[in-house]
Amino acid sequence: MTTQIKMDKDDYTALFKCTRCGQCSYGKEDAGFNILCPVHKKGHFFTYSAGGMMQIARNMYEGKIENPETIKDIAYLCTFCGVCEVNCGVIENHGEVIAKIRNFLMDMDCSESAALSKVISQVVENKNPYGYPQSKRVAWLPEKVMDLDRMDADIVYFVGCVSAYDQKQVPRAFASIMSKLGIACTVFSEEHCCGAPLFF
Repeated sequence: MTTQIKMDKDDYTALFKCTRCGQCSYGKEDAGFNILCPVHKKGHFFTYSAGGMMQIARNMYEGKIENPETIKDIAYLCTFCGVCEVNCGVIENHGEVIAKIRNFLMDMDCSESAALSKVISQVVENKNPYGYPQSKRVAWLPEKVMDLDRMDADIVYFVGCVSAYDQKQVPRAFASIMSKLGIACTVFSEEHCCGAPLFF
């Protein structure tokens, strides 16, 4: 069954402006023209890039993809890191188009990819997309810098999953700054995933 995705004027323009140059995947001179797009790094093929996704979206718009299930594993790989939008000098809304592809797949009742199913189950069961135990969520917090669950604090800092489990230097630096400024700040030990990985 042939299906057709709906696009507004800006998205439609983006689909037809892509020249397939591949710049969306590569860093510029200061990055040594290395591949920065995590999807392209995984797939090693143009389809696994924002430019490739523009071509997929264009084919979906023109009703040329008969089975949307065939592209779900590619569509759900994008991390929305923004490399494509920074490097492309022609299109500015790659992320919006990719999000519409995902929404379209959901509207067509396509089953989620195996990777997405794993993320969903980990968010539900462990309250974070990585699957780490909740008990490790505040392991980044230096001793005697910030009190947990302080109800009279001026600021409640929502750390988020990436910072709590991966980029730990970010919340450590923030906690240190708040401490040196004498600002009463706290983190809730029962903080959960904000849901963004499921939203996109």
